[in-house]
Amino acid sequence: MPAGLVRPNCPPSLPSPSLEALGLVIRARELAQEIAEQERDKADLTQLVLSEISDFFAGIRQPGAPETPEEMQAALMARVESVMRDHQ
Repeated sequence: MPAGLVRPNCPPSLPSPSLEALGLVIRARELAQEIAEQERDKADLTQLVLSEISDFFAGIRQPGAPETPEEMQAALMARVESVMRDHQ
């Protein structure tokens, strides 16, 4: 029988265990890279939110700054929500 032909009564051979293991290793590495990227993004977002909070409190008691607790909460939440919206 010429090379490359498959006999109709023989099922195809299963992939070798070493090829399956290699495929699993490659997929595991891809997943690890995705997780690492998500962790970096999370750290960046955390730093941005903390920076917004710090900037907000630096402006307290400045002219035009919110004065009541309710105004302060609304202004701070607006800043944080803006950061969250920009990083979705």
